Amino acid sequence: HMARVFIVEDEEIILEKLLILLEELEHDVAGHADNADEAFDKIKASDADLVLLDIALPGKNNGISIGKQINEQLDIPFIFTSSFQDKETIGEAAETNPVTYLTKPIQKGDLLAAIELALRHKKLEKTESGESKDVFYTKIGDKLSKIEVSDIHWINAADSNYCDLTVKDGRKVSLRTSLLRLLEQLPADFIQTHRQYAVRLSVVDHINLKEQAIYIDDEAIPLGRSYKDEFMKRIERM
Repeated sequence: HMARVFIVEDEEIILEKLLILLEELEHDVAGHADNADEAFDKIKASDADLVLLDIALPGKNNGISIGKQINEQLDIPFIFTSSFQDKETIGEAAETNPVTYLTKPIQKGDLLAAIELALRHKKLEKTESGESKDVFYTKIGDKLSKIEVSDIHWINAADSNYCDLTVKDGRKVSLRTSLLRLLEQLPADFIQTHRQYAVRLSVVDHINLKEQAIYIDDEAIPLGRSYKDEFMKRIERM
């Protein structure tokens, strides 16, 4: 899954490194802040899927107090980053319910695992609360158009902020949202098949393994290498 990550970090050199790592891992940056006093409002205004949160920050507050605010007011998972490994700091940080704690210097493998954990954590919370939508509204011209979730056949993320939905009569409708956010609001029948595509399993006509493509209503939807195993498992379970 491609995620939108907000970074709270006051050291320029570490921020630069995180930006490079996120790009290598094919995640987007939802924004960044370099002090504790501005960070919470910026996170709140962003459309981040998760936050990388430095503990030691300039300002009246530190990262732990922001973690506390996120935990109490926002539904966004966060990961603490810190050069400190003392028991007291880690204990205090743990009370705010972070997904995990990364020690600096941050390694690519650790960051990858932490982000996967955070996204899974978010998905589980959504699944447990059973929050999937039945209807979406999208603005077409001056009108708000209703899209029934049961009519959506497949989705193409045009970019990180827009998704094109193909509905059952072949119409295409644009929604302003990321693929990750959209999938969280859709029922379990939807599965991601590629970095930019997701399909409704029950309407798949056939799968061409040689072409690495899924066919729905004569349209070919790509099946990415890293999504193939999970997709095949789900198809076999049907």
